[in-house]
Amino acid sequence: MNQQQIKILLEKYFEGETNLQEEAQLARYFQQENIAEDLVQYKPLFQFYDQQKSIAPSEEFDRKIQQKTRPEKRPYVVRMYRVMARVAAVIALSFLTYQAYEYYILPEQKNPNYIVLDEAADAEEAYEQIKAALMLVSSKMNEGTEKTTAGLIKINEVTDIIRQKK
Repeated sequence: MNQQQIKILLEKYFEGETNLQEEAQLARYFQQENIAEDLVQYKPLFQFYDQQKSIAPSEEFDRKIQQKTRPEKRPYVVRMYRVMARVAAVIALSFLTYQAYEYYILPEQKNPNYIVLDEAADAEEAYEQIKAALMLVSSKMNEGTEKTTAGLIKINEVTDIIRQKK
């Protein structure tokens, strides 16, 4: 491998863009005796990597790591306490949800916004109530129509101004 290719590989290596084969090529190159003078400074780096590959942890080290990472068995009481705490939380949330439902939703269902007529009710009274409700709806729809019409007029005015400027 020529010196120019090694320099390119070194640049890629220091940028973190090399793959394992390219790194192996660099390691083989720096194991040689005849290295270019401007690349000699990198030789100790690759020698250090080769030395570190041969070092393996002892069995005592592995045993200690396994002991430290092995999960501890918790006592039965602690595990039961956690289960009971979760059950209590679910019960409390269920109770609070029911109370909120009873406080906010049930009153609306008990006092509906409509009238149920039975045969005994006065027809004239029912007629007046329906007439009042329809008048209220009509007035609200008229307000909405007026606002919409006013908005459309403004849009048309702006559109006319834009067309005149072109």
